[in-house]
Amino acid sequence: MSETGKATRPLAFATVALGVAGGGLLITTALLSHRGPLVLVSYAALILAVGLFLRSKAVQPFYRRFSLSLGSFMTATLIFYIFVATVQTNSLFNVSLPGHAWRIGLMLLIGGIISAATAQLTTRRTPLHRPLQ
Repeated sequence: MSETGKATRPLAFATVALGVAGGGLLITTALLSHRGPLVLVSYAALILAVGLFLRSKAVQPFYRRFSLSLGSFMTATLIFYIFVATVQTNSLFNVSLPGHAWRIGLMLLIGGIISAATAQLTTRRTPLHRPLQ
């Protein structure tokens, strides 16, 4: 197995795991609270958890940090979207396909902007010189 395969699989698992946990957090927030904007706190907690994970694992290339952050965000968003469309509003089949597409596309755009900021903020800079030993 190549070095790339070893590094990619845990990150893919982390993307799915963080996304499912974030989706569960969003669903729990929607079930326990009747205040709509409170889900933004759950999204902030998801992005904070992703940022802490990226920082602790020292994921180096920008595109890996970006894709992990965006993948987690979109996984959580899709889980929450399907829950709201099927359980809470029962409108999954009442809304047209273009109606779903623009909503998911808008969330992809928002997630892309947030993920780019998260990936940039979790950059680990290497020191210019090594300390003497």
